[in-house]
Amino acid sequence: MKIREIRKEEYDQCQQMIYDIFDKCLAKEYSAKGRETFRNIIRFEDKTTWVAEDNNKIIGVSAIIKNTRHMMYLFILPQYQGKKIGTLLLDKVKKYLGPGPITVKASRIADKFYLKHGFKPTDDWQEEGELYYLPMKLDI
Repeated sequence: MKIREIRKEEYDQCQQMIYDIFDKCLAKEYSAKGRETFRNIIRFEDKTTWVAEDNNKIIGVSAIIKNTRHMMYLFILPQYQGKKIGTLLLDKVKKYLGPGPITVKASRIADKFYLKHGFKPTDDWQEEGELYYLPMKLDI
């Protein structure tokens, strides 16, 4: 298992992987507009992004918006979930950012992961572009 920065030539592959995970795990909860909003925010150009790689296969991805302390996403292939890969990617983000707050907009299936790792809700559930999220923060 290796955690490393994404390579430019992997952007399309990782974007498709995230779309596939979203479609399998979350899409049924959202309207067509919500699904479109989601697809429009998955970009890598303005992010610092890491991938989890196992036997040369990308199995997870996490990203923060450059020059911020906001984690934009963390996705793991379903067959690799529950194997501490999300924790490894989160640890990489924490190490990269150092002391201070980290924010995230957690989905309905990710909020438990973030709570387990010490994030606290900062407000009630929110909606933006028909996507629903729980704003959360971790102070490290």
